[in-house]
Amino acid sequence: MKSAALGVAAVDRRRTVIPFHTLDFEIRLPDGKLLYPKGYTFNPLAYVSLPQRLVVVHPRDIGWAIMQARPIDWILLAGGETASTDPIALGEKVGRPLFILEERIRDRLGLTVAPVIVEQVGQKLELQEFEIERRRPIK
Repeated sequence: MKSAALGVAAVDRRRTVIPFHTLDFEIRLPDGKLLYPKGYTFNPLAYVSLPQRLVVVHPRDIGWAIMQARPIDWILLAGGETASTDPIALGEKVGRPLFILEERIRDRLGLTVAPVIVEQVGQKLELQEFEIERRRPIK
């Protein structure tokens, strides 16, 4: 299990994404009538709603994620750090399930940095990126 890599947010930023999907095959009814042709493009958020938010963080920011996440939100761990973190062990340590950020989700949502909170607003996804102040160790 390897999480998709993300950079570190340098500034707070809010943007929206419409997760259009294009069919790579046709969909037919049981009687053979064509319902949707191959190449048909649609916004899945016009048909479904996401009750939870996605809180995407690097493992070092798990404390921040726990403070931000609602009980139903999913916390996804991004890669890109030198040390690899086991989401199962870390989840047991913090007392809630954690998931890895898959590359297809990163790419589909246009994620580039973490931490970021993804939330459905109408028929769009709102991505709110957060710069977390990093304290440098005293030498």
